[in-house]
Amino acid sequence: MEPEMERNHYSFEELTDIILIYGECRKNQRQAATLYAQRFPDRRHVDHGFFHRLCERLKRNGQFYKSTKPIHVPQRNQEIIDAVHEALMENPYTSTRAIATDLNISHITVHRIIKHSLGWHPFKRHTTQRLIPGDMLRRLNFCEWIIIDHVNFNDAGNEIFLKHILWSDEAVFGSDGSINRHNEHHYAEHNPHCMKTTNVQGRWTVNVWIGILGDKIIGPEFIQGNVNAQYYANFLTHRLEELLEDVPLANRMEMMFQQDGHPAHTSRLTRAVLNRKFPC
Repeated sequence: MEPEMERNHYSFEELTDIILIYGECRKNQRQAATLYAQRFPDRRHVDHGFFHRLCERLKRNGQFYKSTKPIHVPQRNQEIIDAVHEALMENPYTSTRAIATDLNISHITVHRIIKHSLGWHPFKRHTTQRLIPGDMLRRLNFCEWIIIDHVNFNDAGNEIFLKHILWSDEAVFGSDGSINRHNEHHYAEHNPHCMKTTNVQGRWTVNVWIGILGDKIIGPEFIQGNVNAQYYANFLTHRLEELLEDVPLANRMEMMFQQDGHPAHTSRLTRAVLNRKFPC
């Protein structure tokens, strides 16, 4: 409901009663609307959502109605705006404080220029797997092998081929984890020089192997320490059979095994095991 409409509908006395009843009902909007209608049957009925909106407006503006006073937006020097823009173009990973120091202005001013004058937003970078020059060609060859030789997407029956592939991979998890300290604050009148203790020296890691076969999750398998050729070959020979116990034998007979190019996966010992268990 717009402020001008609310001005015509509710007096200050009515708005005060609305707030009091909202508090009496412990901010239960529907209960407050029912109680208000019972207590003031001759007044205009209040929509239950209005209780929350009015309360939030009081907290935000300190008054029942939004201020009609126009907001003053300071006009900034175009040279400063251009300088901030140039700094961002030169180094998009910089900080507002670094730009402020270089330009001898407040970092708050820099932040406002980026947000309001330039319309830019801060985005987080995501970690991705580093690729080597030969990766693209191998991926292209694999896709062509799948699409051209094995899967006709116009034939629903051919999608069974993909369900016979056991897709597998490992990931390493560490005990220290990772945090975003940008979102950690300690508000105080003076700097308390807070510290957060982390157990870096006692850090441990664990490898986790998992597979996907059709619509089934195979694993997970927790691996202590690093994965080497001996461990991985032993895993393929013994442990993988146990993880596949719930998979029908007919499916296992037609199953193909997929893995990445980890050194333990491409060793002679591992290739010998794979050729024996998954012959072409």
